[in-house]
Amino acid sequence: MRSRSPSAIDTAPEPFGVVVLAGGTATRFPGKLRAEFGGMPLLARVVANFAGATNELVLSVDAGFDPALAAQLGFPAVVDRSPGNGPLGGMLSAFAEMHARYVFAVAGDAPLVEADFARRLAAARQAGDEAVVPRYLEREVWRIEPLAALYDRIAFLREGVAAFAQEEYALHRVVARLRTRYVSFGSGAPEFTNVNTPEDYERLRESERAPATEKRARPTRERSFAAFERAQRVIPGGVNSTVRAFKGVGGTPVFMASGSGCRIADIDGNEYIDFVMSWGPLILGHAHPAVVDAVRRAAERGTSFGTPTEAESELAELVVAMVPSAEKVRFCSSGTEATTFALRLARGYSGREKIVKFAGCYHGGTDALLVSAGSSALTIGKPDSAGVTRGTVADTIVVPFNDLDAVRAAFEAHPGEIAALIVEPYAGNMGLVLPRPGFLAGLREVTRASGALLIFDEVMTGFRVAAGGVQEREGILPDVTTLGKIIGGGLPVGAVAGPAEIMDRFTPEGDVFQAGTLSGNPLAMAAGIATLRALGEPGVYPRLDAAGARFTEGLDDLFTRHEVPHQTNHRGSMAGFFFASEPVVDLTSAKKSDTAFYAQFFHAMLDRGVYLAPSQFEAGFLSLAHDDAAIDATIDAAEDALADLFATA
Repeated sequence: MRSRSPSAIDTAPEPFGVVVLAGGTATRFPGKLRAEFGGMPLLARVVANFAGATNELVLSVDAGFDPALAAQLGFPAVVDRSPGNGPLGGMLSAFAEMHARYVFAVAGDAPLVEADFARRLAAARQAGDEAVVPRYLEREVWRIEPLAALYDRIAFLREGVAAFAQEEYALHRVVARLRTRYVSFGSGAPEFTNVNTPEDYERLRESERAPATEKRARPTRERSFAAFERAQRVIPGGVNSTVRAFKGVGGTPVFMASGSGCRIADIDGNEYIDFVMSWGPLILGHAHPAVVDAVRRAAERGTSFGTPTEAESELAELVVAMVPSAEKVRFCSSGTEATTFALRLARGYSGREKIVKFAGCYHGGTDALLVSAGSSALTIGKPDSAGVTRGTVADTIVVPFNDLDAVRAAFEAHPGEIAALIVEPYAGNMGLVLPRPGFLAGLREVTRASGALLIFDEVMTGFRVAAGGVQEREGILPDVTTLGKIIGGGLPVGAVAGPAEIMDRFTPEGDVFQAGTLSGNPLAMAAGIATLRALGEPGVYPRLDAAGARFTEGLDDLFTRHEVPHQTNHRGSMAGFFFASEPVVDLTSAKKSDTAFYAQFFHAMLDRGVYLAPSQFEAGFLSLAHDDAAIDATIDAAEDALADLFATA
């Protein structure tokens, strides 16, 4: 197998934009852009090929294009009003949307053209070297500057009418002047590149049906595509949590139907080994019998009462027994609620107003912390949300993760003003980023000396990296801990825990208000009790540690052998990897990762039955159900995925 060539793929070409030429009028093959290929409509496959590689993707369409399809794909569509001038007319029409120096034009009916091809053409143009361009397909790269000059001269783009007859402005005559490089590949090119007729489509489908030894066919996901189309009509963006939209990797979200152990199945019947595990809660695996039985029995007694129940005390007792710093626990319904209440508690307890957080750390959707955030906010490139007022975040101080000097400087600049410092002790929402030796101890020292509270956000790490979370594993005790995910066993839950002296400031005993209609609801309590009891069995955490190590070391060995720049981390059953050449220690270094290659790897693994996080900037999770066979099958799939990705490199 050939290794990945740093000179060809890792040389950073100047940024390029993509115009997908997606005319809606096809006289020889009406409706072809919706014809199924690789489990989704033809046009959607082309868009998916490029969506993870560029932030600038524009659809150039004609008057016959279905606007609902453009909205479904999630990218802007501009109408090409040029009379039959192909790629140049389409790019001129799309020009007003573009900012990159180079623009790559790809036909919306050419699903074999992939993002890496565009990257290599852009690199070839920059280097003046055709040798790095693979013998694959025949496409074009255009420079924005001459397009801009031509745009200024063509009236139909500004006025919406064809001001000149086609023969008068003859766009095809200026192609030679505008084209920066045109590369034709001879015998290495596929037999055809575009679907112009039903016969072309059948040949394309036939190529997908080739024997596995010749070509691996993509799983069909037609029902997922239809389900996403339906969801977008009634749900903003078609999802109820941003990262699920696949914006970080391109393509259409996969709709799941069931799960068992470490595997999930989608509504088309495809099965996947799952390394998302509902973003962390399912440490026992999907549909664990003890959890399912506990929830069923609780539901039969009543789903909610709005009164205290004994189950709340039982789960709180388990939390106090396992989490070193916890003496009392207050339940709520989500991790976001937990961090919101924790900040209010810290301010009420200390009498101060300012909060210190770390860039790239995500603490849920609470306004005061949704600044320089991670998780899906980072995935879509919008770490600061619209709708969050300046006043709300005026008391939020943001410093780099793993930078003790910056922390000390912040406290020195605001003596006696900082109520709390909140941190993901193992940051999991910009990918898994671990603290440097002494970093957590330094935070404890600084906060204690200043009279500020230290809040560990262990919504993700609690009961996962150890029975008592990071604070047990690292031996650093915070003043307040936020919890969630695992303590609900897959149901909505959150909690704030800490010493009685601090926790008793919550109402009704104290003066810090907290309430919630479904806080401590019987179903979540039952699932949490069943989960924590199972985690208390002998040998559980050594098994989880071994699974995390096997997975991470397997990927590390694979990427190293094939010279793929990467960084890997794991603690217990929490794991992560970056396609980056330098160690990842904070948000700045995380953002240097090769997100385009991650998107390609994600889809290659998805097609091989492995469900990774649909973003480079998320941690992965294993469970007790991830046995050696499942992990080894995942590494084998990764080997095959790299072979496929490098085959055209």
